[in-house]
Amino acid sequence: MKNTIEAVVLYLIIFQTIQIYECLHCYACNGKDECGISFSSNSSTIERVESKGDDFLDVCTISVNSEGITTRGLILSPMCRSSANQFCCKEDWCNSLPAPPLPALTSRTCRIDRCLGTNNKCDGISNIATLSSATESCTGTLVESEQPVMMTYKKKCAPGQYAATQDGSSTLAQYFCCNSPECNQQRVPSKVAIQCYTCDSRVTGLAGCSTLNLSSPHVYESGSSDSTEACATVIGFKGIDSFTNVTYPAFFIRTFIQHCNNQSLGNISYGGATFQGRINCCWKNHCNIENLYVTISLSVATEGLPSKIIGNDLRRISIIRIAIFVGFAFLISAVFIVYQFRRKISQYMYRPLLSDAPLPSTEPAE
Repeated sequence: MKNTIEAVVLYLIIFQTIQIYECLHCYACNGKDECGISFSSNSSTIERVESKGDDFLDVCTISVNSEGITTRGLILSPMCRSSANQFCCKEDWCNSLPAPPLPALTSRTCRIDRCLGTNNKCDGISNIATLSSATESCTGTLVESEQPVMMTYKKKCAPGQYAATQDGSSTLAQYFCCNSPECNQQRVPSKVAIQCYTCDSRVTGLAGCSTLNLSSPHVYESGSSDSTEACATVIGFKGIDSFTNVTYPAFFIRTFIQHCNNQSLGNISYGGATFQGRINCCWKNHCNIENLYVTISLSVATEGLPSKIIGNDLRRISIIRIAIFVGFAFLISAVFIVYQFRRKISQYMYRPLLSDAPLPSTEPAE
């Protein structure tokens, strides 16, 4: 009975894995406006390509060269380097953005390999992929002997069982998730250390991310196996990319950060990008739920200002808000005191006089 259940579970996991990695579809084109900023998937000039057979290393891409010519297509993930001029993704038709999102995350990397290895390692040099979205996590299998080893990355990562396939045979293996550079080449426990919400408005827009909406298809519940990671919310003001001189809008990211430190409003760094914004960390499951749309709205007023001026302006706004609150509270207190005082005077002036003498007669005189 136990063997039957294990066989059924293995079959279901393999079936799910096949469904996920069956074939990758991407848009393909080359040109300026029609393939670039004015891209439309309905255009007759846009081709549709797909991976051939095993798509383990394949990704969709958007690349812009120095002459402003955009190329969309299908490439191998080790050939992609997330930058202001290149964006890669691993979902069907995901390279439909007008241009690579800014600011670019350039330091989020994962190992990519698949082999029959020992102690979670493959012989030789593994491929390295640069992740373009903060919703992606590195993942790898945790094996003790000669079993199929897989190192890759994925969205909505959750530690658990995985159907590892090598040379036509499949076995169940435990896999882990982590979010620091090339962390999946190390031995990380496959248990869940912390669960967080992940989304990246640079890629999918602010809707559902800046104001958390769990029903949004672009918001994920993800898990990490690394106990040194925390949930985080990252906010960026509207700014100008230093490499392309292109203006990007305010953005919002929910993700994992290893050894996370809160960073107040000002000039901050995340994922290899530097921008005006803030980072807030928390260390409980699904704790990165705060909505910072009020702070995002300030980006319009603070665009292009030095961080010192931004900080002074924000402190000034806070002081004004406190002064308004104190003044409002004082006004309410004053009105209440005046009301009570007038009420007492009214009661005293109109209170009836008590006397044992009979009231004067009001009958008319004869």
